[in-house]
Amino acid sequence: MTKQLLIVFIISFFLSISACSTSTKQMPGDVISDDYEGGDPSLDGATTGLEGEGDLAMGALDEMIATSGNVVYFDFNSAEIRDESIPLIMAAAESLVANPAAQLRLEGHADERGTREYNLALGEQRAQTVRDLIMLQGVSGNQLDIISYGEEKPAVVGSGEESWQQNRRVELIK
Repeated sequence: MTKQLLIVFIISFFLSISACSTSTKQMPGDVISDDYEGGDPSLDGATTGLEGEGDLAMGALDEMIATSGNVVYFDFNSAEIRDESIPLIMAAAESLVANPAAQLRLEGHADERGTREYNLALGEQRAQTVRDLIMLQGVSGNQLDIISYGEEKPAVVGSGEESWQQNRRVELIK
């Protein structure tokens, strides 16, 4: 009985220590601040409002799509946003905040590995992660739609890392 009590005490001790530990893992909300200096310096002068005779100026999102595309890529089996995708996501948020009537569809995708159900869930999780980061910037949830295609609509057909990495994505569709 004493031995069992000692084992329970040791397990409880380690569980309580692990519960008190802090994590240094960076969450999507942690990268956003007023002094964010990352991203593409060409976006510094991006306009999102109205100019001249009432013509809608090309917004930051349009500029990002024109220069670097509308795709957020992910690592294998991950829904964590890469640092290189932050400028595109921030431009999307800026554009949506400036244009409250605008809509954005986030289409989640996965590569062919895994079951159909798993890949649908992973595509949705990826799109949800992008959605959450956009909403942290003050965008209304009704401006964003999510759909997951899983492995059903590959950007590149083929089996191999080069194909797979292009299929692990979320597309931002205006």
